[in-house]
Amino acid sequence: MRKYCAISFSLKVTILTIIGTCTSLWSIAQEYVEKAEGSNISMVPIPAGSFIMGSNFNEKGRMTDEHQHKVKLSAFFIGKYEITQAQYQAITGTNPSIFSICGANCPVTNVSWVEAAKFCNLISEKAGLVPYYTIDGNKATSNNTNGYRLPTEAEWEYSARANTTTMNYNGDLNEISDNNCADLDKIAIYTGNSCVNW
Repeated sequence: MRKYCAISFSLKVTILTIIGTCTSLWSIAQEYVEKAEGSNISMVPIPAGSFIMGSNFNEKGRMTDEHQHKVKLSAFFIGKYEITQAQYQAITGTNPSIFSICGANCPVTNVSWVEAAKFCNLISEKAGLVPYYTIDGNKATSNNTNGYRLPTEAEWEYSARANTTTMNYNGDLNEISDNNCADLDKIAIYTGNSCVNW
């Protein structure tokens, strides 16, 4: 049975996480570090399982396409952290981040889905794996190889929920205003705590 490894980009703000086939690595079933080109990307195992994907009908900020449904997933590895600006630059030679002043250890941003797929292919090649994507202009298609890839929406949500059923893995949010949510302060950088003036 194939196991996957994931490097993740959250494409809403284009933060990167990757996934790749790591059958031989699964036997260790613990965190490992991909050291291609000095990128040092920490990967953690996510066990097989099922969960209810989507948001509760009464959840604040729910989108109309977030219907709850049961999803079953095989085991995979996923990046422990978002891909940093330093890691992205080590692999691609560029840093497209809007907030580059934030520093090399901040997540890379301003990356398109195809650029994220290209990153996966580059790190796959540097790690001696077969690239997962065929890229033609602004289109990337799966080759279903052993290379790193982006997590599916279900894999990303399953990992982020961490076996919880609340809005976030640390519970439901108590928003005071659009830019003030103490619950979110504990787990994320967002408009309210980022010191960025829009």
